[in-house]
Parts: sequence; C-alpha cells; structure tokens
Amino acid sequence: MNSIEVQFQLGRECRSAILDSDDLLTFDSLLALVQRTYPTCKHPFSSFIYVDDDGDRVTVSSELEMSPLREFYFRLCQEQISSKPILKLQPVVNRNHANVTIDPSLSSVDDQHYQKRKFAHLEANVEHILASGNMLSLDLLEIIGTGNSGIIRRCRDRRTQQILSVKIISLDFQKDEKKQEIVTELNALNTLQSDYIVQLHGAYLHENSVHICTEFMDRGSLEQYIGLLVPEHVLILITLSMIQGLMYMWSRKIMHRDIKPSNVLVNSSGAIKLCDFGVSRVLETIGQKVATFIGTHKYMAPERVVSDEYSIPSEIWSVGMTILEMGLGKYPFQTEDQQSATNKRPIELVQCIVYETPPQLPSSRGYSAEFTELIQRCLSKNSSDRPLPMHFFEHPLLLKYINNDLNQNRSIIAEFFNCTPMDR
Repeated sequence: MNSIEVQFQLGRECRSAILDSDDLLTFDSLLALVQRTYPTCKHPFSSFIYVDDDGDRVTVSSELEMSPLREFYFRLCQEQISSKPILKLQPVVNRNHANVTIDPSLSSVDDQHYQKRKFAHLEANVEHILASGNMLSLDLLEIIGTGNSGIIRRCRDRRTQQILSVKIISLDFQKDEKKQEIVTELNALNTLQSDYIVQLHGAYLHENSVHICTEFMDRGSLEQYIGLLVPEHVLILITLSMIQGLMYMWSRKIMHRDIKPSNVLVNSSGAIKLCDFGVSRVLETIGQKVATFIGTHKYMAPERVVSDEYSIPSEIWSVGMTILEMGLGKYPFQTEDQQSATNKRPIELVQCIVYETPPQLPSSRGYSAEFTELIQRCLSKNSSDRPLPMHFFEHPLLLKYINNDLNQNRSIIAEFFNCTPMDR
C-alpha cells in the first residue's frame, strides 16, 4: 500500500488525512484532500507551505512547483526505512475568493461621509487579499513600464525560472483613491480567469509597497505599435479578442473603464489580453449605469467626458477609439497644426470627443468599407447606435475569423507582432 499520511496545520489546529497513493501526490489532489479535511472552512485553499531539508519554508502554489516537494518527500522515504514519513504541510487560505468585493457605492462621490467610513476598513481588506499571496522568490529585472500607480518590472521566479511581470505600487494610505485602486485591481485579477485577461500569479507586501505579479506578455502593449501599418485581418482579430475579454468581464458584472492601447497586451504566441483593472467597477446588474468620472480622457465616450451616466456602450466606444488609433497610426483627434491630443487643453479634447466626427480608417492603408463602417458605428455619439457585443460575432466580415480555431487566429497575430521590432 503506497498511501501517504498528510498532516495539515491550519493555525494552531493539526489534522491528519490519508492520500490513497503516492501517485496522487499532485497539487490538485492535495487541494482536494485539504478541502475534505477542513470542510467547514469558508474560504478555498490556494497553496501549501512545507519546511525543506535546510529548514526553509517553501510555498507550492501550482503543479509546476510540485517537483521539489515530491523529491523532498521521496527522499524522506528513503531515509526512513523502518516507517513511512508523515508529509507535513501548512495550507494557505485564499480569503479573497469572491468575498472581498467593492461596494458600488464606494465609487460614488455623493456621500463623502459614507466613503470615509468604508475606506477606514480598506487597509484591513488589503491585508486579507494579500494574506493568500506568498512572497515569491524573484529576481527583479529591467523596468518595462511606468505609470501613476507605480512601476512595472520584468522578473524571474527563481523556483520555476518563469518570467513574470510585477507591478510595484508604493503604499500611501493617506490617499483614499490609492486604497481603492489596490483593492479593486487585486479583486479583479483574483476573480477574472480568461484567455483574454492577464492572469494573476501572486501578490504580497514588501517593505512599503504592494507587489502584484502577473503573467509576462513579451510583445508589450498595443501602444508600442502605433504608427505601424497594421493589416486589417490583424486589427479584426485584436478587436474580437478585446470584445471577448470585455464580454467575460461584463458576464462577471465588472466594467473595465480604462480601455486604451497601453492596457491591451500581446505575447509572442499571439494572445491578446486586457490588463490594468485599477479603475474597474463592480456592477449590481449587467445593465447598470454609473456616473463616476474616472479613466483616461482620450478614450472616454462622449457621455463620459460630459459626466453623464454611462454603461457598457461606453466600453464599445473605447474599443473603437483604440482600433482607430491603431489603424490611423496616430490619435484620431488632432488640431489643425497636428498638435497631439496629449498637449490639448482638457476643454479642447472634450469638444473634439463630443462634437467632432472621428476620421475613418483610411482605404489607402488597405481597410475595407465593411470594417471601417463597423468601427465608425463603435464611435457613434449616441450610445444606443453603437453595436452590441453580439453584433461583432454576427458581422459577415468577422464570421470567418470567429469560426477559425483559436490557435489559428493566434498564429496570425503572432506572425505580425513577432516580425515587428518593439523599439522603433
């Protein structure tokens, strides 16, 4: 009988369980075993900690990290010939599993007193979210991005040699909006599991900052490719990927609220994924309208820049604006002297978005009338005139790509981006 006795220590309580065979010494089998051992635990388990030969605490959070644990255990078996060793593990509870959500009223500016009372608890919520994240053993490499919330570095997990991306956010809990951003992003990343959403690998506190580790998208963001001639079939596949990512978010009652080229990532396998959920919003219903003025002005729909209520159609506008910028090779709204939008005064930019007709995708760059018309509809001033998400999957021009195998579509995207230098 090759059964294994496993001793779990959760807090001060130890419980023993039996794994029927050493062939079942896998990450999923251990997760199932600990859940059966602690059936009344309100939160799922995310990882395990064991103490290795050197007395170091080692965290196992995926099947990729099981090999050292198996080697450690079977080495103990060889050393203890007379009796079989007990595998001692400390399970880690994921306290944020769909339990720490953002109260929709938290984003409202109408009740400042209520907001302050709620924010008083956010620091504790951040601690709960990070409680399931164990500090990864990382080699921090070069900086690959900067923003208002912090810096993003490429890094390497020493245990698995996997390359990751880590966002380092300096903590300043005197700023309520920073608390909101950290909690919102961690909650969204922990909740969203999709081929079209960048995936969370772990999060932890280190010194005076939060480190959020996600998968590394090695071809950067769409922003790095603005100015290139992007073929129509590639733009179509980018559009479909963005819509599929957003539809998944909407199905979870979450609005992104900051769709723009820099928040759409691509990797060398041809995957297109949405990122940066610091200003996302949890909805009570899928059709709920909100009025908070938050996000990047350049890509906001008209109803948003004039502080009107908005809902999912405003995200469709941002998709259209992103695709149009990629197709034009520049931001669509320019002044007569070609002054960039970043140098425009806010009132000028608002007037452009609200009153000016956006330029069309140029036929001189090879874009068809059918695709041009679809993107123009995304940029309709009246939100009710914009296409619904389902319309993208019924459009005759897009159908042939929708019917393709996912890997086939990704190979098309990869062929373009892998042949394009990122630093131009």
